[in-house]
Amino acid sequence: MVSNLLAFPCDKELVASFCNKVGTKGSAALILRKQEKALKGYLSSLGISEVYSLPEDLYGRITSQETRAMLAEIHERGMTNGYLPMNDFCGNVALLLATLVQQVNAVNATSIENVETPLPSSEVTWKSDHSVKREIVGEIQKEIVEKLKSAHARIEAMDGGDRAGEKPTSGLILNAAYDCEVLSRYVYASHQVEGQVLEIGCGLGYGAYLMTRLNPGISILAVDYDAQVIEIAQELWGHEPQLRFEVGRVEDSPFPSHGFHAVVCFEVIEHLSNPVGLLEEIRRLLVAGGRFIGSTPNSSFYPYRVNKGLSGTPEELRRAGVWPWHIQEFNEASIRDLMKKFHFGNVTIKYPTFTTGLDLYNRIQKVTVGEKIEELSGLQWSAADFTALEYYVPGFSGYSFMFEGSSHSV
Repeated sequence: MVSNLLAFPCDKELVASFCNKVGTKGSAALILRKQEKALKGYLSSLGISEVYSLPEDLYGRITSQETRAMLAEIHERGMTNGYLPMNDFCGNVALLLATLVQQVNAVNATSIENVETPLPSSEVTWKSDHSVKREIVGEIQKEIVEKLKSAHARIEAMDGGDRAGEKPTSGLILNAAYDCEVLSRYVYASHQVEGQVLEIGCGLGYGAYLMTRLNPGISILAVDYDAQVIEIAQELWGHEPQLRFEVGRVEDSPFPSHGFHAVVCFEVIEHLSNPVGLLEEIRRLLVAGGRFIGSTPNSSFYPYRVNKGLSGTPEELRRAGVWPWHIQEFNEASIRDLMKKFHFGNVTIKYPTFTTGLDLYNRIQKVTVGEKIEELSGLQWSAADFTALEYYVPGFSGYSFMFEGSSHSV
């Protein structure tokens, strides 16, 4: 008897580990139609004969009558448990499983120990960490997307080779969950900074642009070592008087000491051979009491191992379970220790969390399957859907956490 429904939104390299953790006996699979070629044969070899292939581009999105009919059919099976890998940001698939089974569980597919966590009940509460109206952020996000579309061909051309997986490119155009979560970090940061701000590793620059729109009182110098992305960023956002873009590396920083009131540095520290040098330089650049806000994947949740000098193409390394571009890994404790070493005070850890999805998850527990499907139909994402929480919520939090602190005089 089939009682479990396994969902596979994760990278194909993680499928074997996920299946080993949850087991496949008595399970059916939920995949996207575009995943059939990569997954269907392998799932069959594991004894999973029931595979439901949704005709959608993204999990949780319901755009066709065929999808509606398939979801209603799966619901009629009366399966008890749904499982998803917590190592991907799975806000959409968590919602989708909640329409189909009695209990949704997140599984840490890459941990040494088996870690299985039921998704939260309606008793979970939170409060918004900023006062920005959803409509304002949504409008700015639409504007950003339209600008990115104007450079889409060049941006898409960068989505491969050495940049693959490490320069957010077309995800915002596709309204992908992860890229909206990335943008939400800038929404949060815009309310924590003032004065002269430095962004290290700005990529295409849309995050810096969002911050200036939400906080007109700041000026941002945004730097990245990649001259090509800086060229595009300058073209898209360089007309803004509060924004300046430069090519550069933090270790070669020409900027004067104590010249910035805040430094923002998202998803950079794990790429550096000398993370201590990054903190030393940021400490030098900040005024006393200045704010540093960073982010990095939590090694307890990130689905790949770091690259300790292994050779091979990015594709080969990913097949081996290694993320080619990460050479450091951190968890909450190690980041706190590093921040303490450089005399950053009032250190906090926060996870961007899809709280609009959590509200929806709690709401659909109480309605019919038809009403659940209606709730998910046309689901769109916005950076305003996220709240920075002080704890990780499986299925709804990103696997990267933000860390911040104030620069104190030594």
